[in-house]
Amino acid sequence: MECKVVIRQLETELTLVEVSGEMDAYTAPAFKETLVRLIIRGYHWVVINFEELDFIDSSGLRVLLDLHADVTKKKGSLSLVVTKHHLKKIFKITGLMSPLQVFDQVEEALENLRAQQVKQDDLELAI
Repeated sequence: MECKVVIRQLETELTLVEVSGEMDAYTAPAFKETLVRLIIRGYHWVVINFEELDFIDSSGLRVLLDLHADVTKKKGSLSLVVTKHHLKKIFKITGLMSPLQVFDQVEEALENLRAQQVKQDDLELAI
């Protein structure tokens, strides 16, 4: 099966990435390449929506950790939307719920990033 990615620019710096299909050793490298190009172009505030993702393996999890590190270095943030029980269980078992900021709804994840952007702006003004 394949991994389909749709990128939507919502606001100046806020991007929604919708992922469907499967993310495994075969599809994860192309997914990573797509998001790395996005980050290089200056999009550092990213929500990845996995509502339509059916499967993820350790290759996909590794990519998510790498992307999280990339956006953090750029003073951005990465949030995930995971609704399927079997996928959420993988994130819980691996201990990735917290560092990757996993949410139940897209709007929840977007609001979280907007709040972080405001805090980041406040810090930059205070310096």
